[in-house]
Amino acid sequence: MTRTPRILLTGFTAFSSIAVNPTERLMRRIGDGSREFSGLSIRTAVLETAYDRCVQQMDAAVDAFRPDAVITFGVHTRAKAIQLERFALNIDDAEVPDNADEIRLGMVIHPDGPAAYLSTLPLDRIYRNLKKAGFPVRFSNHAGAYVCNHIFYHICHRFSTAARPVPAGFIHVPQIAESELFAGMDMEKIMAAVRVIVRTVGDVPGEAYRA
Repeated sequence: MTRTPRILLTGFTAFSSIAVNPTERLMRRIGDGSREFSGLSIRTAVLETAYDRCVQQMDAAVDAFRPDAVITFGVHTRAKAIQLERFALNIDDAEVPDNADEIRLGMVIHPDGPAAYLSTLPLDRIYRNLKKAGFPVRFSNHAGAYVCNHIFYHICHRFSTAARPVPAGFIHVPQIAESELFAGMDMEKIMAAVRVIVRTVGDVPGEAYRA
């Protein structure tokens, strides 16, 4: 008997110079059990932009929901397109403090983990579907070394040795465009792109979701 695919979506709170994080708005708008994604069971979470706290919140959400896939979103201040992140690096290395006022320079995330993990989301298919729908999209080989990369690496590490492997990955979205002079993307366009992404991840053979 097949069941409804469960997909966990996460975003981040505002941080540093980012007064409004579009991924927090996305999560609030979509909400748990969203009707925008019929045929899918959706759970959302807003993670604190803090190294330790975001891991605690992510683990709690995964434990409670037991998702079939995890898509983590964050904002990239200079992005002009949806960025599909390929690799999570085993390092925290940013001079910008997190929301707990912690600065991490050259710190290994998981001492027993590899130097990098490859996203297990269907990135090629996501890329094609976004392109087909007319959205600006690009691949990225480096998610930075701040909290976005930290949670990306952690969730990949968690599922790498799990009894039930779960596709997981990270996607950067641009800042919200507030005027024609501001390099970003309209919030409605970001939301529409997320719909394509979630639908693509949820469009897998039914046998993958057998109880």
